[in-house]
Amino acid sequence: MNDKISGDDKIKYAYTLDRGKGFEELYNFYYSDIYYFLLNMSADCELALDLTHDVFIKAYNQSGIEEFKIKAWLFRVAANCFYEYKRSYYRRVKYYINNIYRLIDPPEDAEIKFIERASEACDKTRLRESLKKLDEKDRLIITLRYYNGFSYEEIAESAGIEAGTVMSRLHRAKERLKEVMSDEPGQR
Repeated sequence: MNDKISGDDKIKYAYTLDRGKGFEELYNFYYSDIYYFLLNMSADCELALDLTHDVFIKAYNQSGIEEFKIKAWLFRVAANCFYEYKRSYYRRVKYYINNIYRLIDPPEDAEIKFIERASEACDKTRLRESLKKLDEKDRLIITLRYYNGFSYEEIAESAGIEAGTVMSRLHRAKERLKEVMSDEPGQR
């Protein structure tokens, strides 16, 4: 039997016994998967950690979670937390751009530093950088499929789309990733 399925069953069973015990099982079982998913989406360790905590706070406050498809629900919450952060981030950036004259010491751009360091690193880092250049929908599909090992159906549930759409988006996302990687200097 698949470990993830038995894990969900174990979590659901623990929830029927005690809500606190159920949440503890959920947290222990999915914490690293959610963290690495958000790390791949954001390419920022601290942000991934913050968003992971937000996901589990939402899971803790969610009643009736034992009735859900827990894995798909958690990853959907994680993706939504990431998108919500990005929307608020862009609002802040727009504010700073419109009010740049008011800023005395603008903060250093961590994104640029990250890209510079990544260009000097190994292939794994190069792949992560290439993923960052994809749009969020493509990055979501590739990350769920290849980093988290989701089936098409699980991706469809997590992303809120049809399974056929997952297949076509995955194909297009892989093609875009190939293009991005072939356009990068220093490719092998």
